[in-house]
Amino acid sequence: MDDLDLKILKLLQDDVPITEKPFSELSQKLNISESELIRRIKLLKEDNYIFRIAPKVNFSKFTRISALVAIEAKEDGIEKLTELINSISEISHAYIRDNKYNLWITVSADNQDRFDHLIDELKKINGVTDIVIFPSKKIFKLNVKFEV
Repeated sequence: MDDLDLKILKLLQDDVPITEKPFSELSQKLNISESELIRRIKLLKEDNYIFRIAPKVNFSKFTRISALVAIEAKEDGIEKLTELINSISEISHAYIRDNKYNLWITVSADNQDRFDHLIDELKKINGVTDIVIFPSKKIFKLNVKFEV
């Protein structure tokens, strides 16, 4: 990781152009070749500095049902539970916490029936002892950019 890698990470956070050759444009800003930029991005991904490059979608434009869900789970099975939960596409985040409700997730579904089905399935998972749902009332989108 050097200064150029840090500049690349900063650009990828908030400045990827929607063009036919976005990496070419970014490489020009960095005064390097497109192939060098792509090589470095691949290395950053291999080293887990980058999980993925994807658009920031404004889900409030869709008629989706979403909620923060707190789960009380038995400690001895929480890692396995987290693996299972992470395989469900409608769950976008999962955090292990050090309190009674020790697993917090974000659930987003196309409709109320699908949302209810997901919650029912979560309740059936071995080791889940309680679930509390905090429905979204209003979504505030924060433009989070990390200093790199």
